[in-house]
Amino acid sequence: MNRPAIHDLLDTLLSTWYHKAAAWAPPGRLSSKTCTLCHTSTVAEVIDIAEWPHDLIHDLVTAIDRAIIEISESFSDECPETPVDDARILCSFTAVRTKLADHADDLVDVLTECVEPKLTHYVNWQSDLVVGKVGAWSQEFPSR
Repeated sequence: MNRPAIHDLLDTLLSTWYHKAAAWAPPGRLSSKTCTLCHTSTVAEVIDIAEWPHDLIHDLVTAIDRAIIEISESFSDECPETPVDDARILCSFTAVRTKLADHADDLVDVLTECVEPKLTHYVNWQSDLVVGKVGAWSQEFPSR
């Protein structure tokens, strides 16, 4: 696989994920339950994944991992001629990480503009519900 093909694959993957991020709706699974795969991923090297919903980040991580494998299986002249699969994976990992780092600002912008307002609204709505329930409970069972 040549460099333009890698870039096309990753651009398509990121574009698809950007649309998922724009359509994401809470509650989702938040970052307190970030899995080992996500925590040790290429994405975690590029952005702070703990700030964002785990289900959304996990989708991106698994797509990136699939791309790394697909690229490593397709590499021909870009990687050193070696029968060792680890070298091909490392070479494809490096290509993907470089491309992903180039898009770090875009990833954060999409999360900030599309996901953060939804999270803020959801947290405020949940807080209002809790305050309302506590208020109703305190009316029903006043302190003595």
